[in-house]
Amino acid sequence: MKPRKKRNISKLDLKQKILSNPEIILDDPEILLHLGKTQNPELGDKVIDIRNIAINKLEKVLFETEEFNRVALQAASENFQGAISMLNAILVLLEARNLDEFFHKVLTRIPKIINVDYVRFIQLTGNSSLPPLVDINSLAVKNLTQDELNSYLGIEGKDLYDEGVAMRKVTKGNTNIYGNLASHVKSEAIIDLSLDSDYDFTLTFLILGSTLPEMFEDGMETDLLERFGSGFARIIELFLKN
Repeated sequence: MKPRKKRNISKLDLKQKILSNPEIILDDPEILLHLGKTQNPELGDKVIDIRNIAINKLEKVLFETEEFNRVALQAASENFQGAISMLNAILVLLEARNLDEFFHKVLTRIPKIINVDYVRFIQLTGNSSLPPLVDINSLAVKNLTQDELNSYLGIEGKDLYDEGVAMRKVTKGNTNIYGNLASHVKSEAIIDLSLDSDYDFTLTFLILGSTLPEMFEDGMETDLLERFGSGFARIIELFLKN
């Protein structure tokens, strides 16, 4: 097989190709670097020094790269800070000596640590003669009937069964959950805790409410909330077993 002949491109063809798409030069890093190194003292006033254009293009590329890195680092930093906050919250909850102390911390200390406005624990209660799984008197603990629970969860309830966490914006919170503070709630996260008792399985959820609409939105990452919910549930189970 004969070697393929190299195609010779005339200066005119090359010129026409460049004129039809000038960006082909400015998008090539090697060409930009060589243009930046060129020196020609004989350049006249009527000649455009393309080195300035090349440098401006390089500066734009560098700015875009720096901006991308800044956004990536900011996201990583926020994720790291979120993980630290969740860990600190779990450590505070582990200080509790009983469920009363536990839910007092849930009500008073945990919201500030994890940067939300309200934290609530809800559990399903029915007509059973058995007491609620968590049988204490606390503003942080809310008992709901099946109808109340279904009404509260709404269509997002399906996400809880599929993923364990649902996040949503709301025009106002549910009064069964937040009482007279419900009108301040603009977004919330609902975490399925899946607690087990000795006598039955009980639907239980951890609710995080915020006055900021953008705090919890559908489609956000749920890993941190899942881990926090898991730790929260395990601590409650330890108290229930004791």
